Amino acid sequence: MASLNRNRSQHQDAGGIYIHFPFCVSRCDYCSFVSYIHDRAVAKRYIDTLKSELSLWAELYGKDSNAGPKVFDSIYIGGGTPSIAEADDWNVILGFIHDRFQIAPDPEITIEANPGTFDSARGRDWRSAGINRISLGAQSFVDSELRSMGRFHNSHDIIRSVNSLKQANFTNLSMDLLVGYPDQSIQSVGESLGKVFLCDPCHVSVYLLEIKSGAAICESIRTGCLKLLDDDLSADMYELVCDLMFRHGFEQYEISNFCRDSRRSVHNMKYWTDGFYLGVGAGAHGRLENLRYSNYCAIEEYHACVEEGRYPWETTINLDPHTRMIEALIMGLRLNRGVDLIGLSDRYSIDVGAYVMNRLSTLNMYNLFEVDERTIRLTQRGRLLSNVVFERLL
Repeated sequence: MASLNRNRSQHQDAGGIYIHFPFCVSRCDYCSFVSYIHDRAVAKRYIDTLKSELSLWAELYGKDSNAGPKVFDSIYIGGGTPSIAEADDWNVILGFIHDRFQIAPDPEITIEANPGTFDSARGRDWRSAGINRISLGAQSFVDSELRSMGRFHNSHDIIRSVNSLKQANFTNLSMDLLVGYPDQSIQSVGESLGKVFLCDPCHVSVYLLEIKSGAAICESIRTGCLKLLDDDLSADMYELVCDLMFRHGFEQYEISNFCRDSRRSVHNMKYWTDGFYLGVGAGAHGRLENLRYSNYCAIEEYHACVEEGRYPWETTINLDPHTRMIEALIMGLRLNRGVDLIGLSDRYSIDVGAYVMNRLSTLNMYNLFEVDERTIRLTQRGRLLSNVVFERLL
């Protein structure tokens, strides 16, 4: 097992806990995440294994840890489709976390939910369990697009689900949209955004389609059943999103994320600010002080490891200061505010400014980033072509 460095002198900030629930009613055509068709009995066993894995982590970072407890201020239940699990399952898991870990006052506790998988009664149960933020996977308000994506809900289900959340007194609502999908148009993206604004969320995540191996859409594209949009049209869609979000009072704080009233995702900010987070569950990823890991994706392998009292790690990477600096730089550049070069240099004892200028000098003429003595940030054009910048920094 890789060694875990408990020296926290560099980072005193609170950590996050990510819980992965890898079960869905059906698999969307664009999805490449770890997910399985939901079976209640299998899911019940999985919930028990989650508790066992959390017990392992509590030995290192919990209230009774010999090194002293780590404080956590965010818990994120993702998937998969965690909204299809019994509400009591999450009540049990969250109660277990509060018993074993030091949780900051007023933590952000999010659950991902798909329209049509819950009602206001379940929403109230979530509230009773301590969940205070919903990430709703709308993806589109155009029914033909939803069918093409393999979603099992329609636009009316989205509206009903939003109303159910309001009846359950949820005020921290995030909504997801997918842009750049085959057969989408500028007009249909605008239509979906207009209906998002009517739902009055305080946070919106808008993701450009990425084709990854394992997704069903790969075969549809290979056979010609679906045709990818050209890059210029996808770029126009992204610029429309940014423009309409600004007009409706949303701040773009990250390449794909927008919020009102400073309601940034507390949990996701940990990914973009060199933070600490535990990943719990099959296929989950975590990042500790000097280690990045991913858990086994296969359910049975995951169960076997945890039941034997072992961390269910499929991969581990020990992070030396240079690697951590590069990861922090690339993830931080996703934020509109950019990266504090001096702060990052001090943290890792590396001249990050010199590293950046050496790596990116040949891109100066393309207006992809702006840099001064203290900060580097992507331009609007750079956010569209961020992978070009990121590849040069590796």
